[in-house]
Order: sequence, then C-alpha cells, then structure tokens
Amino acid sequence: MRLPFSLRAGIFILALPLGTVACADCDHFESRGADVRVQLSPPDAEVEQFFGISVEEIRGLDFRMVRYSVSGSNLRWHVRGVRLLESTGERRVLFDFVPETPGPNPDDAGHGQASDTDLKVGTWEQFLVLLETHGVVAELTTDVEGMERLYLPMNAPNATEWIRAPCPTD
Repeated sequence: MRLPFSLRAGIFILALPLGTVACADCDHFESRGADVRVQLSPPDAEVEQFFGISVEEIRGLDFRMVRYSVSGSNLRWHVRGVRLLESTGERRVLFDFVPETPGPNPDDAGHGQASDTDLKVGTWEQFLVLLETHGVVAELTTDVEGMERLYLPMNAPNATEWIRAPCPTD
C-alpha cells in the first residue's frame, strides 16, 4: 500500500506560543497565537520543504491575523493555492488565501495572509478551538508532479492562551 505523499514525508508539528511585545500600557496589552510548521520533504531530502501557519491576536487592538508560508527552493513559483479546512465532516473552507509573490529569498516558495474578517464559516474563537484540537487541515495546491494537492494536519495546542506583555523595568 502506498501512503499519500503527506504521510510519507515524515510530518512533524512544532507549536510555539506567540511572543509578546512590550508596550506603554501593559495592563491592557495581551496577545495570543501560535506557530505551526509541517515538514513536506523527507528528512534526508536534498531540499527541505516546510509549510507553516502563524496565528496572532492582540486584545484591545482588534487585530486577528493568520499567515502561511511555504519554503523550499524547488517549490518557488509553484504554489497555486492554500486553504485551511475543517478536518472532519464536509471539510468546509475556513480560510482561502490568495498566494502572494515570493520574496527575494530563494527559499521562499510562497506566502499569504488573511484577517478574521476573511473567515468563511464560524467565528474566530471557533477557529482557534479547531486549531487547538486537530480540527484544521491545510490544503496546499501546487503544479509540481506528485505534490498537486497535499492535506496537512495543523495543531496548535496553546492557541487560545493569553499572554500579558511584560512591563519594562526602570
């Protein structure tokens, strides 16, 4: 039995809490978010390929953002679409990103971003709960043979934990 590419690729997930930023009014500044990265290529591949999402929210500023990035020089200019889907049921689309032009770094294969107003179904809170509980799958579409459509499970177990910014000391 041949496994789908995404399962043969040795997927691993790294979840990190969002870093905080110091501000003048520390009593009212809290943030939450997560970074999740999935390896697309086998660990011994000549070119490493990764897919990642970053989720960020700042309380009080009405700022909620989801960003994705794809790395791997052999994927540069080949990313055709990225969507975040519910992992079960009908796999409804949560976010449908418009791929942006890769940056000057030759390892930058693609990136894009969306705000909470671009969420197709549910609420921001529901999206974060799905992200915490293995309820989100990234769908990566490329024009590379064997990688035309990949489904990548995303999980950030600390996505809904608020972090208060440290106040500067004198």
